[in-house]
Amino acid sequence: MSLIHQLASDEIIDEAFEWLCKSRKDSHYNNSEWHSRFHWQTIKHIIQKRLTGRDYHFHHVNPAKKDRQCIGVRNAQDALDQKAITLVLTTT
Repeated sequence: MSLIHQLASDEIIDEAFEWLCKSRKDSHYNNSEWHSRFHWQTIKHIIQKRLTGRDYHFHHVNPAKKDRQCIGVRNAQDALDQKAITLVLTTT
């Protein structure tokens, strides 16, 4: 199986989604991860199609303040994609 198809596999995407839910469980209700959770069954297939397509790109990083410092926060789908990439590259 190619790395791209491994990246978009149900196993990897589901593991990345579990990580996203755990790592952002305390996020504000307006953040993108809550949208992803609510619409997961639809979004999952869109993410898989996007990852195997030839026109994939990351979205911009959103600024946020934490402990009086400005930090960049990735869109939930981009964070999930990055986790899936990490999972595939660290197991091959």
